[in-house]
Amino acid sequence: MLGILPLAVIGLASTVMAESQKTDWNQCYYAKDAVAPPDLLPCLDESKADGASWCCFAGHSCVKQACWDKETAVTYQYGCNDPTYEHKNCPPKGGLDMGKSPWVGLVICNDTHNEGIQKFWACNHPDTCGDYCPGEARNPQVTQTTWPWTIQGMPPLSYCDDLGSRVLAMSAPTTLAATGSVPEVATGTNGKPTPTRMPMRSEAVKTSVSVTMVVPVETASPTIGTAPTPTSSNRSDEGAVALSLGAIAGIAVGSTLGVVAVIAGILFMWRQRRKAAQGHVHDSTPPAAPLMGTGASAFDEKRNLMVPGTPSFFSSRAGVHRPQSVISSGAPTPSPMGTPNTPVSPCYAQHPHTTHAELSDEARVIYEMPAMNERCEAP
Repeated sequence: MLGILPLAVIGLASTVMAESQKTDWNQCYYAKDAVAPPDLLPCLDESKADGASWCCFAGHSCVKQACWDKETAVTYQYGCNDPTYEHKNCPPKGGLDMGKSPWVGLVICNDTHNEGIQKFWACNHPDTCGDYCPGEARNPQVTQTTWPWTIQGMPPLSYCDDLGSRVLAMSAPTTLAATGSVPEVATGTNGKPTPTRMPMRSEAVKTSVSVTMVVPVETASPTIGTAPTPTSSNRSDEGAVALSLGAIAGIAVGSTLGVVAVIAGILFMWRQRRKAAQGHVHDSTPPAAPLMGTGASAFDEKRNLMVPGTPSFFSSRAGVHRPQSVISSGAPTPSPMGTPNTPVSPCYAQHPHTTHAELSDEARVIYEMPAMNERCEAP
């Protein structure tokens, strides 16, 4: 009896797993863990598929790795029923941003040099549509930034040359053969989950940056509770994001500090040069010339030049003797330094040193005497 119980449990578990697989077969995804609309159904039967199938909307035609909508005449790729989105039957859709559109249109390229059967089918997506992107329903002049869940009409194109860029969707013949099928109307969709819209890649980066900047503040503040510990399923992903963002933040901070250091160095050098320039100006200023003696001192200095052997006014008056002048003989001659209009005074001519002397090179400058207008009276 005890041996039969484990066998019954194993049989029940197998039945539950089979029912789960049967239910999950009709659930399609347009990216990893991104739930697609409920009326998107797999084209291949579970018994004929190799583990997974690509999906098309109910009422559309299934072709190899793609779908065709007869109402809009658009050939497109949407998703598959593998939640990991790693099966070979899951269309890669050129690796484009699924946050802008969960599906891509297919446009064949008219490559005349390609004589083979396999042709280049390009992705028509918000990132590749170029000048032929669909407009808003209420304002056709405004380009759609995100495309809707369902297939919509697209501007007519002349092969893939009209696209802004060529992104390979698949290599296939010009005519796509029908492969598999989906029912005209989707049934049993009430129990399916609601489709989830992926964030655009630019928005995902902004969200990751804001979360990474907030978490250190919460853990460092004593008044705020400790940040919740991430679960084991997403810990590695969060660590990778935090690492890359931390590196970016470190580069930004390092660059800022480097710029500040360079500016500080420039200001310091400028101040040092300014101080040195000011000091050079003060040092190069010549000292004021000493004032020559005035009054009695000037008269004494002149007397020293006229009467040799007398102490100099600028000396220590210790009796510095100057060389004797060689006085020329002859008639009195007026001084070349004198005033031309000054008459020769007969009283001044009676002085023994009335003629000008030939002085040596070391003689001092002779100051000009004022004109003497003395009167001499006969005795």
